[in-house]
Amino acid sequence: MRKIVVIGAGAAGMAAATRARRFDSQAQITVLEGSGEYSRGTCSLPYYIAGEIDSARSLVGISPQTLAEMRIDLRLGSRVTSIEPAARRVHLGHQSIDFDRLIVSTGSRSRTVPLISQGTDWPRLWTLRSQAEAEVIKTALDRFRPHSVAVVGGGYLGLEMAEVLTQRGCRVTVFHRQATLMRLLPAAHQAIFSLLLERGVTVRLESEVKLIDPSSRRATVEFQDLSSGQRRSEGFDAIFLAPGVVPEAELLSRAGARLGPSGGVVIDSRGQTSLSGIYAAGDGVELPNPYGGKTRYVPLATTAARWGRVCGENAVGGSLRGPAPWGGLAVRLFDSQVASVGHPEDWSRAEEISVELGGNSPFPARGRSVALFLSEARGGRLLGAQFVGPQAAAWADLASLALQKDMTVSDFSELDLNYTPPLSHLWHPFLLAARLAEKFGRREVRR
Repeated sequence: MRKIVVIGAGAAGMAAATRARRFDSQAQITVLEGSGEYSRGTCSLPYYIAGEIDSARSLVGISPQTLAEMRIDLRLGSRVTSIEPAARRVHLGHQSIDFDRLIVSTGSRSRTVPLISQGTDWPRLWTLRSQAEAEVIKTALDRFRPHSVAVVGGGYLGLEMAEVLTQRGCRVTVFHRQATLMRLLPAAHQAIFSLLLERGVTVRLESEVKLIDPSSRRATVEFQDLSSGQRRSEGFDAIFLAPGVVPEAELLSRAGARLGPSGGVVIDSRGQTSLSGIYAAGDGVELPNPYGGKTRYVPLATTAARWGRVCGENAVGGSLRGPAPWGGLAVRLFDSQVASVGHPEDWSRAEEISVELGGNSPFPARGRSVALFLSEARGGRLLGAQFVGPQAAAWADLASLALQKDMTVSDFSELDLNYTPPLSHLWHPFLLAARLAEKFGRREVRR
């Protein structure tokens, strides 16, 4: 009987455990989770705070009853302190557990937050990494009813919470160190920036927060304008920190596993680390590059779960290869969407094809949209795309398929795409991009 041990009960860990069971009905499968939560829908937490999700129970992806039926031994509050690869053993304080195969999914941790002058126990200084923290924010919003909130970080979580807090009646200011939000290209960024302004959200770009000084009633945020060097301060009733994440790879690093440029654990196409019998998945790993070259850090839930399945199957004798990490991401933002697929590090020599569709239609699903395609020269191979508009998520899914199939932008002209007035444009942006690729001298088209 194989002994499979999984460290971490997030998206990757639970996907690995359930996949291993489906391929080996006899294996002894143990999942060790340091916290008191498992299989939580972290991506849904902002919408739980907003009240769009009524019950916290719906945030859990798999029930205890299902785990029992699958004979998966989930041990919450079990924090692994070290791994012995040669002895095939993990340690939890004074206890140890032997394994035949180990799957590590320790996830990520928040980047270092700005200096907080009086500690982190101020009740209106928030982060969002767990259901428990979501409960804290919900309670604080109801109790304190803050009028002004600073959101530190303009990535997808920061923007999601900017929407939630605005809908809860707060005046929101987003501080972002970069020149564009969510690593967007200028045209896509401008569309989102304008939407935020229309909804009353203040966005301070190229603004690095240097100090957060909370008091009993308000917190002062000191920040530096990176373009001018000027240092300023503003007061807020509450602070939400969304500084981004870095890999949590300490366990495997101390065990001798190879790390990549981001600090994540390097795995091969079958999810194996450089340590024999040890697999890894989730936000703590770097994935093989579909173009070859440097490994990639892609901290997304779908990527974590898919690679968790790969590790689970292979840990019980399979030989499954993992999917290419195209980094597909979509965010709803008020009545619009922003979506991206592909990796900006591939775009240094790419040509940008910009398509803008007007918002004069009477149908909301055909509102104003921006589509940006990154390709090799003259309609060559698609390298990535970004979209803003009511259909951005669906367009990004199509772009992800095009990347997987190694399509060129010129190939888009052969797509047979639907049209119906309430839902879609007569000329789909992919078709317009293909037409534009035929016109070498022009780089933009508007409809």
